[in-house]
Amino acid sequence: MSWNQRHIERLDEELSKGHDLSQSPGDDSESEAMKEARRDVRNLTAALRLARLKEFKQHIDAHRSGQQGRATHTSAPAPAERSRSRRILLLAATAAVILLMFIFVINSPESGPAAGSRNQYLAEHFDAFIQHDVSRNSTTDGLTQEQLNAYNLFVLGRFDQALPVLEDLWITRDDPLAMYYLILCHAATGQTDEARTLFLQHQTLLSPEQQELIQRLF
Repeated sequence: MSWNQRHIERLDEELSKGHDLSQSPGDDSESEAMKEARRDVRNLTAALRLARLKEFKQHIDAHRSGQQGRATHTSAPAPAERSRSRRILLLAATAAVILLMFIFVINSPESGPAAGSRNQYLAEHFDAFIQHDVSRNSTTDGLTQEQLNAYNLFVLGRFDQALPVLEDLWITRDDPLAMYYLILCHAATGQTDEARTLFLQHQTLLSPEQQELIQRLF
């Protein structure tokens, strides 16, 4: 019988007796073969445990990698989806800007000549203050071209330019409508005290409607 065969039989015998070759320390009477067999069993047991630990670690790592992959796939949108989201945000921002501009235009004073007025009420009700027909027709035949030009400077919102022209027209012609527009031009250019002084001095020359309109400026 060869040594290997005897060695295997001895191991079988020890196992059949219930001996744990991986844990039993052995005694001095054991043969070298038995001691070596015990060492082999302990090494094999340690190797099996290490292999199982490595296998378990690989299983854990694979499980974690799978979770990270699913999380990345879920949280990171596809390029097409990101592009679509950017387009939606851009359209929403554009619509918001247009809406704000529309609201601003609605709530701001009338644009055009009225925008140059520093008097808020005059700017908001500019058309109501125009007291002559701005076109040359039968209703304006009684006005000279000089008068129309002076009045229309107010209509065009050229208040600073209209002041000396209207003042000269008032001095040379005692024109009540020139005084009316002169008061308005002073109010429109921020000269409220001057406008009020002229109104108090010459209000009897103005019509009741003109007086009421000017009083709303102060």
